Amino acid sequence: MPGLTIEDGLDRHRTVTCTTVADLIIRVNENVHNTEENRKLQYTTDFKVFSERLTSHSTFFMTELSHRHPKQAPPTFVLEGDNSSIAIELWFIILHREDVSKLPEHLLVMPLKEVWNVVGVGAKFNICYQSLDVLRPWFAKWYERNCRNATLTRELTQQLAFPCFVFNHAEGFMKVTKWLAYNCSGHIIEKNPTEHRGLHLEPRVFVGPTNAARGHLKTVLHRELWGVCLRLHRQKCVCRKETYFDYQDKLMEVRAWPLEQVFQHNSMNDIISRLSLFSYTPTTTTCTAPFPGCHQGFDNIVNEACERTIRDFDGLCLDCMDRSKLKHNDDGEDYWRHNYPANGCWDSGCRFGHGRSTWYHSWMGRLDKRREILERLRNERYENSGIRKIASARAEAKEQGPRQTKQAQEATTDAVKQKFWMPPPKDKAEHDDDDAKDDQDKSDSVDESPKPSDEASSCAEL
Repeated sequence: MPGLTIEDGLDRHRTVTCTTVADLIIRVNENVHNTEENRKLQYTTDFKVFSERLTSHSTFFMTELSHRHPKQAPPTFVLEGDNSSIAIELWFIILHREDVSKLPEHLLVMPLKEVWNVVGVGAKFNICYQSLDVLRPWFAKWYERNCRNATLTRELTQQLAFPCFVFNHAEGFMKVTKWLAYNCSGHIIEKNPTEHRGLHLEPRVFVGPTNAARGHLKTVLHRELWGVCLRLHRQKCVCRKETYFDYQDKLMEVRAWPLEQVFQHNSMNDIISRLSLFSYTPTTTTCTAPFPGCHQGFDNIVNEACERTIRDFDGLCLDCMDRSKLKHNDDGEDYWRHNYPANGCWDSGCRFGHGRSTWYHSWMGRLDKRREILERLRNERYENSGIRKIASARAEAKEQGPRQTKQAQEATTDAVKQKFWMPPPKDKAEHDDDDAKDDQDKSDSVDESPKPSDEASSCAEL
């Protein structure tokens, strides 16, 4: 444990001076497990504090210390129970020092379990009225020192999600949830390494959306891989059945198919790693189906499916979570403006960039509001696309009736004929007379035959 020595009889009692104008000593007893002797040893830490700073930031100390007479009360106040001395030390130093840029080294390298204890101690003694805003700069430094370049594991990420969320560390929370979605097999859960069993995240802010994002990765990959089978099913060639079977056989050969069964016991990154070994070229050379038919470029299709799956989810976004929460039943224009992906930008106003899937799974508001936003976005894209113009033209033609529609078709046909129609060939005698006449005309006029560029421009206009 940082700051304490586990050797029996040495440094079993230490003193921490939080301020030079201390008028009270807070004594903390802590039981530390000694791995060599396989037993717990009690360590005592005395904190020299200024009582007014504690009573003004903690309802617990305000209640406990308000009845103490300054002259009659003993100068030492003992905190009952087994408490984390390093977590209490961090809180006391933060409360007594305005400049927290220079903290003791052991407070910046404390184990992850002690970070949980910091939150637990704040809730237990109601320090800063359970607000962790004053500790956010400290946690940012702690994360930089201990987690930014660390090798992530399942246990580490399951324990790191809680402090990243409560300290509003967007980078850490996004990184942790993305790693879990891509690298976990089975159901994702949260782990609390402390005895403060009340510390946990609501299922709808971590366990629920992270598992939903993991399931969506399977949907994306399956849609791309199964699309090949659907296209083969629509072909009419004789060799389609053999290609259909061989393609899925190659997927099973690399242990990535059927995806529904493989996904239950393997992470998405493991499946993508197996698909990198996929290679298949159809044996048929007489496919009669329209191109590409049975020659669809299966290797490229599988590689593109893996790339789309890898790019799908960027982790949960704390900024999107906060914006999507309904505050004071405000579902007016401000709510829509803050949550609507203007110009297709899903990370507007967020600290870190992400795509649609992150926005979707980070939604903390009412589900019907999310559906309304997506529906409005689809309508806008439909209005701005050429599909809208084509549909309007067809609807207008139907309203005009069959006679007007036939007249419009005839007018269009006449216009095309005037532009591209060539007369049928003439008899030889007429052809000779026309040649003689053309020779006479050429001597009196300039050649006005269309240039290649003119033909190209005519095609472009069409």
